[in-house]
Amino acid sequence: MMPVIVWSDEKFSVNIEMIDKQHKKMIDMINELLEAVQAKQENNILAQLLIKLVNYTHYHFSTEERYFKIYNYPDTTVHKAQHDHLREQVAALDERYYSGQKMITGEVMGLLNDWLADHIIGSDRKFGSFLKGKGAF
Repeated sequence: MMPVIVWSDEKFSVNIEMIDKQHKKMIDMINELLEAVQAKQENNILAQLLIKLVNYTHYHFSTEERYFKIYNYPDTTVHKAQHDHLREQVAALDERYYSGQKMITGEVMGLLNDWLADHIIGSDRKFGSFLKGKGAF
């Protein structure tokens, strides 16, 4: 199956090696989850993939937020609010799964896919430019 999101430096790179590496891994995980949904895998397999993505997303956000603090990023409040919003969306997915509801729909996966792509392209690229200006690499 073709990946839904294909990494492109021109489109996604924030030019901060650690952040780009983490974004690539997140995109791979999202693609794996989307492929499992399309293949109509069992819910327990989807849940394992989602949990892996959730845990990695928390790790990634904490990495970015450390950079915010170290370099005094002026848009920290707005950017962190975006992170918190995604955390809430993902927590709602977990809650739906554990309450026995259908865990993942195309609509929810589309939202996750779009949100991450939009977030990386929009907010994270702006953050990357700021960090580069401060000498981060």
